[in-house]
Parts: sequence; C-alpha cells; structure tokens
Amino acid sequence: MNKPKCVCCETLKNSKGYIIVAVIAFALGFLFKMFISCSANVGNAAIVDVQQLINNTASVRELQAEMAVKQQDLQKWIKDAQADIAKQSKKAQKEELTKKYDEELAKKQQELQLEYAKKLTEIDKKVTKIIKKEAKSEGFDIILAKNAVIAGGKDITKEVIELVK
Repeated sequence: MNKPKCVCCETLKNSKGYIIVAVIAFALGFLFKMFISCSANVGNAAIVDVQQLINNTASVRELQAEMAVKQQDLQKWIKDAQADIAKQSKKAQKEELTKKYDEELAKKQQELQLEYAKKLTEIDKKVTKIIKKEAKSEGFDIILAKNAVIAGGKDITKEVIELVK
C-alpha cells in the first residue's frame, strides 16, 4: 500500500537549512552594502570581519535561538499532522487531510521566513549604522569586509562588536 507523499515529511528533513540560508543572506547583504560604499578614491580604510561580527552579535544569536524554538514547534506540528493523517482509514480522507496540512505548512513556513527576514533586516540596519558611526568617529573614508582585503586597513571588528552588544 502506497502512502500519500507529504510535504510535511520532506520539510521536517530540510527545515534547518532556512536559518543557515538567512544568516548567509545577511552576511552577503552586509558585504554588498560595504562594497557599495567603496569609491574609486580610496583613502583611510577600516576592515570589519563580518563572520566574526555575526557570530558575536547577541541580537543575531537571540534571533537564531528564537527561530530554532519556532522550528521545533513547527516540527512538532508536522508530527501531529502526520499522526492525524495516519489515523484516517480511507485513502480519500488521507489525501484530503494531507492536502490540507500541506497548505497549512506552506503558510506557516512562509510566515516564519518572512518574520525571520524582517528581524534580520532590522539587525542589519542597526549593525550597519553602528559600523558607519564607528568608522566615521575614527576618521575612516571606507569600510571593507575583511575577507575582501589582502592587505591594509585597520581592523575595527572588536570595537564594533563591543558597540553592538
């Protein structure tokens, strides 16, 4: 007897990837902003280690923890949905219930992703503002990501981490 395919089962396996993708997107957006601020007339350059900054920013860690709890809640919901589907004796009922749960799951995932992206954007704006303020106060003309610089510039990562905390 074939069981109906369920997006719930597949999502349970892949749900942790969303957090990783969002953090990478945050880092790439941050790097992009830094490169946009570059000009052809390079002066005194500040360097920021984006990965270290992300790893040491309390608000990012808190958001990751919050999203991990929400992912666990979603996984529990998925297991409950699977149990509900398994209780059904008729194939048509199982298929109808599977479709209903798949639609609910897609909605829940989208809401979770949008919430995460919104909060991450708020953190990004705050951190970018702090970096710009610190660089300006120290007289830097340009801010670059550490991984994009072979040599030169002053690393202000520690100072920024202290200000972000």
